[in-house]
Amino acid sequence: MRALEVTSRFHPVMLAGFGLVIIVFGCWMPRPMPTGHSSSSGGIPGLCTYEFACWQQGIHVAIIDNLVPDGKGGYRADFYCNEGSHADPHGARYKWRLDTADGKTATFRINDKEYDLTEGSLFIITAENDKANVHQLRRDLSAISCHGAVIAEYLWNDAEVRKILGASGLPK
Repeated sequence: MRALEVTSRFHPVMLAGFGLVIIVFGCWMPRPMPTGHSSSSGGIPGLCTYEFACWQQGIHVAIIDNLVPDGKGGYRADFYCNEGSHADPHGARYKWRLDTADGKTATFRINDKEYDLTEGSLFIITAENDKANVHQLRRDLSAISCHGAVIAEYLWNDAEVRKILGASGLPK
């Protein structure tokens, strides 16, 4: 009879413990990657480096800079989050993060400042001594594929981008 009492008390504890394990590991497991997200990063010699992220559902964001990389930058992407950082030897640095739940709307930050993507989704970061300056431009990036050569051509042919980056005198 005593064994039956222990078993009957042990059974609810086991169920509760098993449920807790499922909840904990279920919350920490990576979410499945939905389709529709792509990203590209690269550089255009003499002009800039870029990160370009796009979702089939609607969001397109370009982050361009003219910082000389110091090897401390990084980049990570999945459907829900893109983030990166860049720094140069003179001390100018920035971190950016884009979060989305659906690929249609997003929260975008550079150095903890939130930017409204309806005001522009092309960001140019220039270095001035140890400071990173952010320029937000309104561009329709929806027609640009997330392919390096297409992005490079688009940026190279945008006179305002070239001017901000200090490359307006370079031949097209």
